Amino acid sequence: MWYPSSQVSGWTFRSSSEKSVKDSILRFLSWHGMCNVQKAGKRMMNSDYLIEILTPKLSSDTFESELEVLADRYNKVTEAGYVVSVPDNPMGVPRFQMTEVIAELGLPVRDNQLLVHINTFHTKKHLDGILAEATRLEIRNLLI
Repeated sequence: MWYPSSQVSGWTFRSSSEKSVKDSILRFLSWHGMCNVQKAGKRMMNSDYLIEILTPKLSSDTFESELEVLADRYNKVTEAGYVVSVPDNPMGVPRFQMTEVIAELGLPVRDNQLLVHINTFHTKKHLDGILAEATRLEIRNLLI
């Protein structure tokens, strides 16, 4: 999928109460050092597009060939200067976490060219492990 960054790098709001909720969340995350809050109008990632790439399903019979395809796509997208956006278990289908795939394949993490989604269906222990691995790999952009 292709997303113009103007649609995903900023939020739009229907009411002032939604804006205050967003401001509260950003203040909390920024205060805890969990995100870099930038003024509106500035792009947080240096790309015109986010390109979604799926990791292999946990139940895949063709896991190794899917990893090769993922690595090829990941490298093509990042070399072209775009951002790779990787969902976490999209549509409820269990898939490998991108942090696991990057570590396994030794893929480079280019600054501001990777957005890893993390949903809330993980146990706290597993979520802590994902976040620790993202920190170790220097993945700076998470969508939670």
